[in-house]
Amino acid sequence: MESGIELSDVVALGGFRPLKGDEITLASVLGVDASNEFEAMVAGVRFALGIADEPSVERSDFVEPANDDWAVATFPGYAASVIAAPSRLPDVRRANTADTFAWWGDKHPDARGSHVLLITSQIYVPYQGAVAIQNLGMPYGVTVETVGVSTSAADLGPHTQAFSAANYLQEIRSAIGGHLALRDLLVES
Repeated sequence: MESGIELSDVVALGGFRPLKGDEITLASVLGVDASNEFEAMVAGVRFALGIADEPSVERSDFVEPANDDWAVATFPGYAASVIAAPSRLPDVRRANTADTFAWWGDKHPDARGSHVLLITSQIYVPYQGAVAIQNLGMPYGVTVETVGVSTSAADLGPHTQAFSAANYLQEIRSAIGGHLALRDLLVES
């Protein structure tokens, strides 16, 4: 945005996944008051865009979020929002990446035929790109470009997330599954 690229809006998609492991320590070190992904993402968008004001939050009726709950935080005066999407299988699991893309697409008919720049961590690009095409590109005619954040942009010094061989193997498996599912959809259509 600083280089002159025009965006209609910035949307951070996630869910209510509780923070765990080193995420709790990292949130504390960074001064982020969050117990789940949605709260952490709200803090991240505020920080990244320099927003001092609290967002307006619309949400389903819950005390503690369950798998079928959702929330949308919008920032008055900014074209930015953070979304915690519900699971399409709430009795089975929490919302996954596909659920978040599909829910956003369903709720934003103006997104049809638009261009979406999906920004994520490098390790997640292959899987999330395939899932975005399946859940935004194919049903809504959205052009999806998926890029990974550079190592330097994600550098938090000693608090930088380190990915192990197990993390890479898991993401390779996810990417293969995501691309096979995309292939199957393309063959069917």
